[in-house]
Amino acid sequence: MADTPNVVYADGEDEASPMSSMLAGLITANVTQHPERMADFKALSGQSVAIRVPDIEEELTLTFAGDDLVVRNGVRGRPAVTITASSDVVMSLNLLKIGPMGLPNYFDENGRNVVRAIVSRKLKIGGMWHLDTLNRVTRLFSVA
Repeated sequence: MADTPNVVYADGEDEASPMSSMLAGLITANVTQHPERMADFKALSGQSVAIRVPDIEEELTLTFAGDDLVVRNGVRGRPAVTITASSDVVMSLNLLKIGPMGLPNYFDENGRNVVRAIVSRKLKIGGMWHLDTLNRVTRLFSVA
């Protein structure tokens, strides 16, 4: 079993968008700093998460496959979760702290900002009923 994810750029590393490279690097760094999060990574195997960032006209799909994180340009397949937000809102998701029982903390300032973004529709999450997937991806994005 690998200690960190292996990032595979399906469209070629030279074709990877800046956002996809940054998010793949963020996930890899977070798992390296928090090795217990590799369990979340592995539990997502076979699932995809799409991220749409309209303000910079980027879309990407992250597919979890064992030790691999497959990054694709565009929305591909049928992602379990689709996140749509501006680039600053997507980046703010890494500030969401993980609280007791591994759940996101929505009660501090960063958590309340995420809730405000959802309520104001600045952050749209398709597939929210996939709570386990959403919580695991949140833990992988969180630098806290």
